[in-house]
Amino acid sequence: LEPADKSGIAWMYANIPESHIDLALVIDGSSTFTSTYAAFSQSINSAEELVTKLRFGDRITIFQFGAAGSKYQAFVGLPGADGSLPVAITGAITYLRGLVPNGSTNLTGALLDVGTLLSTYGAGQTPLGLKAAVIFSSGETSDPEGALANAQALSGSVRLFTMSFVGSSGQVLS
Repeated sequence: LEPADKSGIAWMYANIPESHIDLALVIDGSSTFTSTYAAFSQSINSAEELVTKLRFGDRITIFQFGAAGSKYQAFVGLPGADGSLPVAITGAITYLRGLVPNGSTNLTGALLDVGTLLSTYGAGQTPLGLKAAVIFSSGETSDPEGALANAQALSGSVRLFTMSFVGSSGQVLS
């Protein structure tokens, strides 16, 4: 390459916006979602597939709404020297496989948690520009107004995606 080509390429890389994603996967563990729609296992499988697509520098957050318990959150590092998946990805898969159906259909609280978790960083961590959440749920809630308000509050900063399931009346979030 000519020096001008090298300079042009260097300029492009220096001026490309950061493309790392801050992704939250939110799993509904309610009895309705699990028994009525038989969607809990399929959601875990889909979430695992999404996790394996993450790249170095991305951040993954996973939690099951309506259930007490821990949340998984980690930045994706480099693959192992032997080509194995990065530790954050294997940790996320292990966390997903350890989830059991329980909890409520507290969609309002789950959306609030998404906003909190995607805006919280530890010391020395740089916030990522692209934030997204995938809600694996029937979308049924006892507080549709609260869920809608929380979804609208997220709309300016978080891309919100929902998975739909056959037979569910769902909840309009936009």
